[in-house]
Amino acid sequence: MATEQTWVIGSIKKNGSSEIRVAVDQYKGKTYVDVRTYYLDDHDQMAPTKKGVALHSVEAVDQVISFLQTARGKMAEVTA
Repeated sequence: MATEQTWVIGSIKKNGSSEIRVAVDQYKGKTYVDVRTYYLDDHDQMAPTKKGVALHSVEAVDQVISFLQTARGKMAEVTA
């Protein structure tokens, strides 16, 4: 039986009832980074939505990090 495991790296509050969560997941022998929106369900527990992305390779994670660094620089430039 495959071991399933999740490591929550961090989360960012969007509003009072939702957040963006970054996690590393292992499922069916594969490891991936999941960036997903979670919402507060009827039982006051954070539950995942379909809004998000799962990155299945280190190269894909590196590309997203590079894109975010570039976006951060552009954001700082245009808001200065």
